[in-house]
Amino acid sequence: MFYYCIFFMSSLFIGISSLFNKRKSKFFQILFVMLGILVLALVSGLRDYSIGTDTVNYNLFYNYANTAANLVQYCGSLKHISGVEYGFSIICYFVAKSGLSPHVFYFLCQSLIALNVFLALNIMSRNLSVTLGWMTYCFMFYTSSFNILRQMIALSFILLGIAYMYRNQRIKSILLFAVACLFHNSSIIGILIFLTGYSVMKFKDKKKLVIAIGIITALILLLPKTIGFLNFGGLLSDKYSEYLVGNVKVPILLTGAIRLPMIICMLWCIIHNKENNKRADIFIYLLIVFELIMIPLQNISPAVARLLLVFGIAKVIGYPLIINNMFRKPTLSKIIIQLLFIIYLGLIFYIQVIQNNNGMVYPYIIAVNS
Repeated sequence: MFYYCIFFMSSLFIGISSLFNKRKSKFFQILFVMLGILVLALVSGLRDYSIGTDTVNYNLFYNYANTAANLVQYCGSLKHISGVEYGFSIICYFVAKSGLSPHVFYFLCQSLIALNVFLALNIMSRNLSVTLGWMTYCFMFYTSSFNILRQMIALSFILLGIAYMYRNQRIKSILLFAVACLFHNSSIIGILIFLTGYSVMKFKDKKKLVIAIGIITALILLLPKTIGFLNFGGLLSDKYSEYLVGNVKVPILLTGAIRLPMIICMLWCIIHNKENNKRADIFIYLLIVFELIMIPLQNISPAVARLLLVFGIAKVIGYPLIINNMFRKPTLSKIIIQLLFIIYLGLIFYIQVIQNNNGMVYPYIIAVNS
């Protein structure tokens, strides 16, 4: 129940901030946004080091910064030994050199992630419920930051880039995708997201658009085969090759079934609004579909399966966008669907985190004397 209480408390603050935003009260909007972020950041920062499978490794990176002669040596060593990207190394180095605890580092990282998530949702606020989007992040992605911290920072920048692409602000979008690459190499496939958005917004000729999306879809479908081919040919470095060891079998039908309710809702929106579907909405829908067709990557290895997240993070804005497009005006039906969606998020969290203990983040343990 701890995580559920934290998520609802944080979402309540974000919901209140949205009310003040509608009343043009910037001070109180910012205040409650800060409270919403603070709740999540404190839980992340105060966790025991046993929470999360990768926390010990991040502690090693952090402690090593205290012995490094300078920033260049530190970044170079982490890149050579562990393949840690420069953006993450720079943040880690300066926080560690300030003499602060690793807990403060985790607090600051989560604050950065949550801030990017809110900024993305705020950009989309005319098209979706910011509160539902925040809850989507909490239940589906928040605890992942206890494990894949570098990638979650990268994903938060990708999400912000997606939001700007939705507004057809391409320069801001591509810059944010570039920043994401400084935190995790997997972000390089964000170029496919950019190309998708560019194609949807640019090509008015449906034939050209279909060809462009067809090529992008083919590239995504070929990813599992491409990764296997590169590994077989010895073209992957040892760091990435070791990710492919093992024969992991994830039930694809179950993974797809979890996504099915929102896929059905998305199809309903497309059919029901076939005369009024906005190009920007189609862009988000395509990202949700691309994540779905990438599910076979899970059968290569858990690490490779993380590539799904590059597209999957779009669900933070995609799912509430779908619900908003189902009912443009406030109605009883819309309220019921929103409540069902919250229950849906709660069930996903229960299955993945509590029942299956993904990432070893449950039960939560607060740090004592560390």
